[in-house]
Amino acid sequence: FIAAGLLGTLPCGAATISQVEAASLIGAPFIMCLVLLTIVAVTGSKSALKAPVELKCEYLSDPMGIDINKPRLSWLVSSDKSGEVQTSYQIMVASTPELLLSGSAYRWDSGQVKSNLTAQIVYGGKPMSSYQKCYWNVRVCDSAGTVSEPSETAYWEMGLLEPADWKAKWIARDGEQEPNPIFRKCFTLCKPIKSARAYATALGSYRLQLNGKRVGNDILTPDFTDYKKRATYQTYDITSQLTQGDNVVGAFLGLGWYGSELGDTLNTYSFGEPPIRLLVQIRVEYTDGSLETIVTDESWKVSTGPIIKSTLYDGEIYDARLYQSGWDSVNFDDSKWKKAEVMPPHQLEISAQVCETVQITQILKPIRMMNPSEGVYVFDMGENMVGWGRLKVSGPAGSAVRMRFAEALIPGTENIYTENLRRAAQTDYYTLKGDSIEFYEPHFTYHGFRYVEITGFPGKPSLDAVEGCVSHTAAPVVSNFECSNKMVNQLYRNIIRSQRGNTYSIPTDCPQRDERMGWTGDANVFCMTSCFNMSMGGFYTKWMRDMDDALSPEGVWPSIAPRVPGYPGEGTPAWADAGVVIPWTLYLMYGDTRILEVHYPSMVKWIAHIKKFNANYLWREKLSGDYGDWVPGGAKTPGDVLATAVWAYDAWIMTRIARILGLEKEAEEHETLYQNIKKAFIKAYVRPNGEVGNGSQTCYVLALKMGLLPDELREKAAALLIEDVKS
Repeated sequence: FIAAGLLGTLPCGAATISQVEAASLIGAPFIMCLVLLTIVAVTGSKSALKAPVELKCEYLSDPMGIDINKPRLSWLVSSDKSGEVQTSYQIMVASTPELLLSGSAYRWDSGQVKSNLTAQIVYGGKPMSSYQKCYWNVRVCDSAGTVSEPSETAYWEMGLLEPADWKAKWIARDGEQEPNPIFRKCFTLCKPIKSARAYATALGSYRLQLNGKRVGNDILTPDFTDYKKRATYQTYDITSQLTQGDNVVGAFLGLGWYGSELGDTLNTYSFGEPPIRLLVQIRVEYTDGSLETIVTDESWKVSTGPIIKSTLYDGEIYDARLYQSGWDSVNFDDSKWKKAEVMPPHQLEISAQVCETVQITQILKPIRMMNPSEGVYVFDMGENMVGWGRLKVSGPAGSAVRMRFAEALIPGTENIYTENLRRAAQTDYYTLKGDSIEFYEPHFTYHGFRYVEITGFPGKPSLDAVEGCVSHTAAPVVSNFECSNKMVNQLYRNIIRSQRGNTYSIPTDCPQRDERMGWTGDANVFCMTSCFNMSMGGFYTKWMRDMDDALSPEGVWPSIAPRVPGYPGEGTPAWADAGVVIPWTLYLMYGDTRILEVHYPSMVKWIAHIKKFNANYLWREKLSGDYGDWVPGGAKTPGDVLATAVWAYDAWIMTRIARILGLEKEAEEHETLYQNIKKAFIKAYVRPNGEVGNGSQTCYVLALKMGLLPDELREKAAALLIEDVKS
């Protein structure tokens, strides 16, 4: 082609050139083509697959402090060749990166495994021990059998695998509830430090400080759980924050989900008695191999700080004048501080963090400032968000600034609308200490809002007086959507924004009013969509623990998880069934069979509970909290029709889960149950002309989706559904 192109550019008279001249013109490009083809042939002997990327362990990148003895590994593959696939893989695991790079996979060499799987590969090496760190990589083969380059090195690190590993004691402030306490402990490290970890949790919420700096970026830790049964701990690499010699560790403590007002009755301490309490264990490894452990105990000191009150719904009250400067540094005089009180051991399971923590992921600048009345300033953040406002202010000591948060304005005005918040104040108060410029953001609360109303500001604020700190469980967004329609694009962005705002330690129903609960029906409907949008495997793994912690002795799931006193509903059709549907969805989305194994016993109890009270295979009994077709449009679906269809769907899913787990006999039992429910449904609710139930769109959709129609009536039912949609 190159030669022909060159000849094509010659003038007409050049057609009489000699054969030698022609050969020279054609030969040089031809030889170059041969050289290029040779290079391609040589390089083509390498795998068409590139080195694997995005290595994950238990859905997380380089996790620290996991407590799963046989963690699962995953990666992504890519290729310049269209349609190329992985045909085999080899995983290498070693105790140091140097051993791994030298090819010494002391802990595990999987060997070459013929498989196209790139996820949920179970570690099969030497048994894990507490604090064990493992470095790993993977290489893959393509369809030609050639091997890729190895991936970059990744790692995982074990946490505290046995209860006896915890040497720390729960501490509190003299049994008092408020104000929110601060703790500190001085300690000396006498040798050069190789590595150090801090393991921390609380009944309440905590923030760690070390030598004057914050530890990590996590928010409202630990995650929301049923603290009667479980609290999660977080692991931090604090190697760079420690020094040989004197050090000090400190912590703020807030009410969090453990102590804040929750539920319809706004009860405090829904999961146990006050006070809020702290548990911290620091493990230091010296360069000579020796170890030292610093724990919360009676040697810690406690005092009061600037946080007067901080609750999830109402907000935070902070008086900067009460801040004890240098309290988290070595030279601070704590002689007037009290000794921390050691609390009795709390009978709950302390589990490792299994998903991303809540973190700030975005900073929003206000797009305008309004001044509806004297001294009242309303900032518009430009979009609905979840998090809080970061205040920038200067003024005399004692000046008090109030920030109220709302999602909307009162129609026709520039004043914020707060009726939808019900009993949630969503208000932060900041009292200035009198420095030239002061910055404030709350510690143990969060808000759902677009507008920030500021009063009490010294003088007139500028537009940069506040910015919005967007926070949520930091599961990464993994997909994007864009089309030619601006409205549809905005709808997609709203969906992502809503997901972020309601992915806050649990899948909440709303981020602003006095609720923010883990409604199971909401998560049931949205789970698959959320997994397409964000990497949600770890998040739902955590929440399914909450679901099983909430399972009643009779095998019944509630309408919210974690359970909070004051909320009705247990065994609600399409709500409680999330205990079956969500593990199944995670299997479909991520190939996760372990979540099926772990929660299958609870699913069996749930199915048995329904069957016990509904021997005729129509779910009409034990419909506690029967919400039915929630917020229906135009027609209300009978509760028993919806319940029976959902029960059938549960049985259909259970049939497939049992087969995946190799439980063929149980699979047959679930299949028989499904067929019996289907027969009962058709007899009770389906008419010869294809009408289903009372003819609501939901009745038709359920029957079609759950396979609850005779084959000859599916088209008739679908036609009736279409006509109803048109009408």
